[in-house]
Amino acid sequence: MSKRKIIYDLIKLFHSFILLHCGTKILFGLCAFFYFSSNCFSNTYDYQNQNDNSFFFQEDEKPFYTKYETQIRKNKEATNILLSVLTRYDDKKSDYYKQTLNEYQKRIKSHNDWIKKIMSENVNVPESRLLCLHKIVEITDFTSEDIVKQQIKSKYLDVFNFDDETLLPFPEFRTWLDNYVSSYLERGQSKHNRDSLLINAGKITIEKAKKGNKKVFEWIIDYFFEGYESFNIPVGILMLENYINTPQYNSPKKTQIEKRIKGIKTIAVGTIIPDLKITDTKQNTFTFHSYKTDKPYKLLMFWSADCEHCHEQLVKFYPWYVESGAGNFFDVIAISLDETETEIPKWEQAVAALSNWVHTRADGGMKSKEAETFFIVSTPVFIFVDSKTNRILSLPENPGEIVPFLKR
Repeated sequence: MSKRKIIYDLIKLFHSFILLHCGTKILFGLCAFFYFSSNCFSNTYDYQNQNDNSFFFQEDEKPFYTKYETQIRKNKEATNILLSVLTRYDDKKSDYYKQTLNEYQKRIKSHNDWIKKIMSENVNVPESRLLCLHKIVEITDFTSEDIVKQQIKSKYLDVFNFDDETLLPFPEFRTWLDNYVSSYLERGQSKHNRDSLLINAGKITIEKAKKGNKKVFEWIIDYFFEGYESFNIPVGILMLENYINTPQYNSPKKTQIEKRIKGIKTIAVGTIIPDLKITDTKQNTFTFHSYKTDKPYKLLMFWSADCEHCHEQLVKFYPWYVESGAGNFFDVIAISLDETETEIPKWEQAVAALSNWVHTRADGGMKSKEAETFFIVSTPVFIFVDSKTNRILSLPENPGEIVPFLKR
């Protein structure tokens, strides 16, 4: 007999006695026993209460929050215990189940009313508005854990008023939205599925923001643009096109997003790569199309020696390129976008350590002709090309995605 079956049988054996003689406190204690005896609960529901610590600063920074942090956590833990029982208990017609449901509903109402009361009593304290993000959404369908998770996800954004722009400057608001987006990620999912889910998260959030305050709408679009750019989800960036062309959107990032969208449509797999005139560090001048090599492929790389993400990629990429024999299959033409007095010396030093590649630096950095031609808004960018046809074969997120071509 399984551990969970034993727990169910114990609950069914004692619930009548508890309801008749012991009242709510003992009922809740039994719920707690059930909760802590089940070892997979936290994975199912915890994102309703995740990263709470990030919502609060140290006492000397924001004493307002320290008064409520402990109680908020206790309230959430209590409702999560009851939610676990309601979802997993097998006799949903029993008095015990009805009593648990009633207790669950009462605790949520009590918690949310308490949050409202604190906010109304502290209207002159800007940080108090963040408390709305700690309201607890009520679940009404306990059929299965998956259905409960879907309800938590679908109601997550309901606690925020999209007309309220006052929360935008707070990092806690971004963390709250990060938690929502993270709820779409699961272990083992393919990149395609991950991208589709993150795009869906963006659409849902933007559609809600579209009905609210203009500044909130702009902030939300910029947030997802940064996220899609960071995760290399070009389809997500293309999804933003319809929203940035509305009268509601006039963010300073609009030009950058438009540039990126044009680049995605222009620099695409299957198209001929735009040609560039290049003068390398050895004073050799050539065009990218006419670059002579007996290797089947070329890799055009836009990077910066002052870019942390570039460094993370190259510290693995270059040794692999040299030691694995990958250099027998493709040449690397690296275009630096370093332009300041501090960046250029770093680039010169880095080039000496990357001697197996062809190097050049684009005057003007991000505003250079090279960056404009390829619509570069961040680094690194990799473009993998067929040497004979100059046709783009891949726009890899990282050099590891080139490997399948080398096995052909």
